[in-house]
Amino acid sequence: MNVDWPWACRGAAWYDRVAMLPSVGMQGGPSPQELFTDPDPAVTVVVAAIAGYFAWQCRQPDPPGLPTVRAFQRAQGVVALDWLKLRTGWA
Repeated sequence: MNVDWPWACRGAAWYDRVAMLPSVGMQGGPSPQELFTDPDPAVTVVVAAIAGYFAWQCRQPDPPGLPTVRAFQRAQGVVALDWLKLRTGWA
């Protein structure tokens, strides 16, 4: 069971791991596809959402006091998009 505050709810047990893996990959760790191989189509949908989120966010203006966050989000997005390509066969 996963808990998300302040909106406590029960969700897919794999969600937090999937959401974290683009960060692991972009920081020099193993690639997401090495760490998570579940073929569930719902995982692919979440990976697509994460890739889209980072693609959108990295194109926004820098927030005050965080000049490097957009580059960080872009790097996460690249990893997520590569993972999505592999999961869908687009690569």
